[in-house]
Amino acid sequence: MAEDDDDASKTEDPTGKRLDDARGKGHVPVSQDVKHLFVLSSVLAVVALLGPWMARDLTHALVPFMEQAHQIPLDSGGVVLAMGQIAIDVAIILAFPILIVLIGILAASWLQNGFLFTSGPLAWDLNKLNPITGFKRMFSLNGLVELVKGLIKIAIIATIVGVVLWPRMRVPDRFTFQSTAQMLRDLFDLTVLILITIIAVQIIVALADYLYQRWNYARQLRMTKQEVKEEYKQMEGDPYIKARIRSIRMDRARRRMMAAVPTADVVVTNPTHFAVALKYDPTSMAAPRLVAKGTDLVALKIRELAEENDVPIVENPPVARALYATVEIDAEIPPDQYRAVAEIISFVFKLKRRVMPAS
Repeated sequence: MAEDDDDASKTEDPTGKRLDDARGKGHVPVSQDVKHLFVLSSVLAVVALLGPWMARDLTHALVPFMEQAHQIPLDSGGVVLAMGQIAIDVAIILAFPILIVLIGILAASWLQNGFLFTSGPLAWDLNKLNPITGFKRMFSLNGLVELVKGLIKIAIIATIVGVVLWPRMRVPDRFTFQSTAQMLRDLFDLTVLILITIIAVQIIVALADYLYQRWNYARQLRMTKQEVKEEYKQMEGDPYIKARIRSIRMDRARRRMMAAVPTADVVVTNPTHFAVALKYDPTSMAAPRLVAKGTDLVALKIRELAEENDVPIVENPPVARALYATVEIDAEIPPDQYRAVAEIISFVFKLKRRVMPAS
């Protein structure tokens, strides 16, 4: 009952991070029927393209054993030698076809999930050795679904293959009086027919199973609303903590800004809603620099610090608003403000009996 309630609360689609974490652990949607389809297709390609060559070589390898069995010594050494030679010949003939089948298996995995290399499934886990856990996995809903799917698939394929082969197999002794070469040719034709029939059915089965596996995978990774919130906090940080950090940073920046007001050469005001503090050192600066700015209460504080430290205050609303809107703290004023600011700086320098550099 608790598990049902837990599943019912998982209403959110898995996030990208959850999908990435699952992939990193090797947990990806895999349809075994797609793998079977690629294996069968590889086998069909091998049989269709290499069948005549394989049949010829297999005939040469098997004829001495099947048609000339009386020439093989019956002692243990002779039988072992003959069987070993046949095994080597057959292995050489089948090596390349087996390689093609292996490539088909790898292609099936790659097409479903791309290239994936992880040691997650190989990690040591004692639960894998627990028989109780194994029984639960075998008799779970997923295990039951896979069992029913397998039985239905086998029944469908066996029925269709039987219907297709029945007209060709009504003669019980069909292969009795055939030569080895003729028997291999007939077996080749039957093998191709069986593979084509199974593949035709398997295409439909694989497509249905692939869609089911993707749906079931997404269902297994669904998240509750709380899990989504917790993951967001882990990735982006707790919003309350972030707000607190942002507040601390702003407070520190404001303190540094206020500490720069006493060193300014002039404060330009609106007169009360805006205030900007400017500093200009002709020997080290190409243009005046804005060292502090603020509105309302911050502007009032800038004015108070300026008055306490004998920094001239000039009321010029257009310039104050323009500088506040366009210039960041510790940045030089833009060229379009040079003329207006130069007049203010020149006036202040005259009050302080300082000389403006020649432009």
